[in-house]
Amino acid sequence: MNTTRRRELVYLGWQDNANFGDELIYDYWKAALDAPLDATAPLSLGRYLVKEAAAFIPSRIRLMGSERAILLGGGTTVGFGTWAEHAKLAQRMFGAKRMFAAGAGAAEVGDAFTLDRQPHDWQAWREIAGFDLLGVRRPLTASACAAELRPSPVIGDPALGYPAVVELSPRRRESIGLCLGSEGSSRFNVAEVARGVKDAAERMNAGIVLFQMTDADAPVNDALRGVLGDVPVEQFSGDVLGMMNAIAGTRAFVSERLHGTVAAVAAGVAATPLAYASKCDDFWLSVTGERTSLQTSSTAAEITSAVLASTDERSLGHIAGRVAEHQRTLAEAASRIRGWLDGEDRPLVPAVAAARGEAA
Repeated sequence: MNTTRRRELVYLGWQDNANFGDELIYDYWKAALDAPLDATAPLSLGRYLVKEAAAFIPSRIRLMGSERAILLGGGTTVGFGTWAEHAKLAQRMFGAKRMFAAGAGAAEVGDAFTLDRQPHDWQAWREIAGFDLLGVRRPLTASACAAELRPSPVIGDPALGYPAVVELSPRRRESIGLCLGSEGSSRFNVAEVARGVKDAAERMNAGIVLFQMTDADAPVNDALRGVLGDVPVEQFSGDVLGMMNAIAGTRAFVSERLHGTVAAVAAGVAATPLAYASKCDDFWLSVTGERTSLQTSSTAAEITSAVLASTDERSLGHIAGRVAEHQRTLAEAASRIRGWLDGEDRPLVPAVAAARGEAA
């Protein structure tokens, strides 16, 4: 049975902050849902009432008379107390009775680096009304949600779906892409990473291109160039497709930024993750079944070895298979959300998949 009442989505995420990963997820959902997602939720009451009032008030008026739901996007992390408050505030300010998350992420309980900065408050998430968890990004997230919230299938990181809905035109170059930095600095020894990637590039007869996913990482790239010399830098300036094409054109990609790794894997590029937090291990588990081999204490020789091993054709084939499966399950989640927008009343979360925590 279809409803005659118009339905609308309000997007809650970290978009419009010049961060490639968050913009990549935002652009995926716009393309996958064939919707502009131009009603976006600010992150504080002050922003609703003052700084972003000029955008919020017209959106709120335009959505009057519709049935509204919040769509959790890039930057949101299930379990974090701060994001539960952002989500509740968005529901209250937009009068939304539903909330959808598809490909949600969560920090592992032992991830002190992350949780010291963003503590868990699972009770706050359990209190959110009308919350449909259509699927999670990765297996560690699935375990956390099953223990603290509810079982949910692993459907993949939404950014993996980007090449399935937006055609790439890679700019081929004989180079290794290197993206170092997180929160404006790096947890890795910059000189060790530079030497490790440089040795791998020499063995592969390739150049090196630095990738800057956000302006905050500029000091890290300056430090890398102090070791590597005057190598080119690809800076994200808001053009998601352009950055994806640049990543897709590299021979291999080494990244501390999670969505540098996700983008490379999505584009079929040999990727070497530099894991600084549990979300990096969680993603790698979702496409390889293993945690990342490199840690913040890894040496140049270990980094070189990992980069060379990443080009193994058998390993790349296995990863490609997992990416294709995630693209399929992400597309199914997007289809269910589109169905809701079109007035369908079928459950957004299939009962069997939700109960078992399997792929939808």
